[in-house]
Amino acid sequence: MDFQRPREFEDFSIAVQKSIDLLASCGGSDGECVEHLVRAGINREHAVEIVLFLPIAFCRRFLPKVNWPSEYIEHVQQNNPIAKRYADNHLYRIIEEETNFYWQNPQKSIVLNVAGRSAEFHAINNLLLEGGKLEDIRLTEVHIIK
Repeated sequence: MDFQRPREFEDFSIAVQKSIDLLASCGGSDGECVEHLVRAGINREHAVEIVLFLPIAFCRRFLPKVNWPSEYIEHVQQNNPIAKRYADNHLYRIIEEETNFYWQNPQKSIVLNVAGRSAEFHAINNLLLEGGKLEDIRLTEVHIIK
């Protein structure tokens, strides 16, 4: 018997697919991009997760030789940051799956626009521009404020 995703995950998967082009065309802040996705019919909660995690997944796929952390720090309440594993976040895993599927026939401009929204992309780019080497880069956990 094959495992079937719950419907909410299927809907999220479709939202991620639709959001790749939408996020690539959004030049505004994260909040503006969430609104851009919502106007295109994406559920607001899904849009928030997509805007937060799709650029990270694209950046990780774009730069696979970087030593990526397996965790991120989530701040839901200011005084209570929580370390979470990407592998334990079902929505991130769907975003990662859709990113890998997209990579079968990627468009360079879309990859750069989506990956370029991540803080990691900017940090890595700055290090490389300063003469650093990709294999020497060590990243710390990203902090996500919700």
